[in-house]
Amino acid sequence: MSTEQEDVEDIKISEFRPYLNRFKVTFKVIERDEIVEVQNRNNPDEKHQMSNVKIADSTGSVILTAWDDDIEYLEIDNYYSLTNGYVNLYRDSMRLARGKYGEFSESDADFEPNLENNRSDEKHERRRRRNY
Repeated sequence: MSTEQEDVEDIKISEFRPYLNRFKVTFKVIERDEIVEVQNRNNPDEKHQMSNVKIADSTGSVILTAWDDDIEYLEIDNYYSLTNGYVNLYRDSMRLARGKYGEFSESDADFEPNLENNRSDEKHERRRRRNY
């Protein structure tokens, strides 16, 4: 998978804000919820696996929504980088996602994860949709 690496800034979880994209973040996988099977809203015959994965860096933690093959790839206690991910809102809570253009890679980082600053606990207002 090819991603555009220019214009991508290294940031920390403490700098996340809703709808942020085009960044690189390095993190440690802390824990993973059970895997659930979900149906595609637009194609009921299409099913996917999904799991919420708690990740952290030295500045905070956040929930990463992992899909299909990414679930098994992201192993607990290992370090990874995500390039071109994005931050979205799910039920007014910030979530990190790989998205279509994002790319995970293993990292040789080593830091003490900050579990006190859980960014997914914060409540945010969703963007209002335009009426045309």
